[in-house]
Amino acid sequence: MLLAVEKHTLPQYFEVIKVPHSLPKTKAKSCNYAMSFAKGKYAVIYDADDKPDPLQLKKALVEFNKGDDKLACVQARLNYYNYNYNFLTKSFSLKYMSWFQYLLPGFQRMDMPIPLGGSSNHFSVEILRKVLLWDAYDVTEDADLGLRLAQIGYKTRIIDSETLEESPTTVLAWIKQRARWIKGYMQTYVVHLRNIKSLYRHNGLKGILLLNLFVGSAAFTFFTTPFLLLSLMLTQVLNELFLCYFVAVYVTNLTLLAVAIKQQKMPFYFYVVSIFLPVYNLLHSVAAFFALWEFIIHPQRWNKTQHGLWNKSNQNP
Repeated sequence: MLLAVEKHTLPQYFEVIKVPHSLPKTKAKSCNYAMSFAKGKYAVIYDADDKPDPLQLKKALVEFNKGDDKLACVQARLNYYNYNYNFLTKSFSLKYMSWFQYLLPGFQRMDMPIPLGGSSNHFSVEILRKVLLWDAYDVTEDADLGLRLAQIGYKTRIIDSETLEESPTTVLAWIKQRARWIKGYMQTYVVHLRNIKSLYRHNGLKGILLLNLFVGSAAFTFFTTPFLLLSLMLTQVLNELFLCYFVAVYVTNLTLLAVAIKQQKMPFYFYVVSIFLPVYNLLHSVAAFFALWEFIIHPQRWNKTQHGLWNKSNQNP
């Protein structure tokens, strides 16, 4: 990355900061080091492959000006510019759409904590320093920070602005990235269970539900799914119950996704992709066991995602 930057002549208002060699080698540790050079009132995180909305900084500033002194972060939506490369990228994009277009705004309307995305987070520098920046040992430092802000009464808002990223295009690259996210959610869940009283004090039962249903169980269900499917294949009575349950859940999810796809005016093939999402979801179980092994053996290992592998001639960002 540094070599790529050095090939360009940057404007004077850019400053390249080299992070000294130290452990852990995580994004959060690098961000913490860089914050010692921050001079402005606000700071934003972008990844190298990001293509943010050109008006996003202005929109974030407008949102901060509308908010009060408890507004700590403004989060933009994320999605992928190479979404139509293959089934994997289409599925990933569909999941991101549902998360950033519906779930996170829903959390906001219900005044629940918001697990941040890894990019396009706009922060109040003063508040960010008050909460001691990011956890350098958590590989999903974004989700952790969103919960920590909520634990002490700060707010996050979602703005109508989108940043496009590059999705992994191969199963192996996807599994490595997803394994890091699942491992990070496991770390975040364990850490925040220790401060559950603080979360309840500021966010009530809603905060506890979010921590357990959208952070803790996100990893747990991936571990149990293969064993559940295996046991159901061996037990006739459970097979009948499972069939009823599966059809009900599957049809409900399919209907909700169809409504969302229509609302967002997405290409027709996303309707087809939504039908096969259970296949995509099973890949999470593979990533989850990868994550569990790393959680025990290499808790701070950062599985970097290699970018630039997709065929740009097949995509119009």
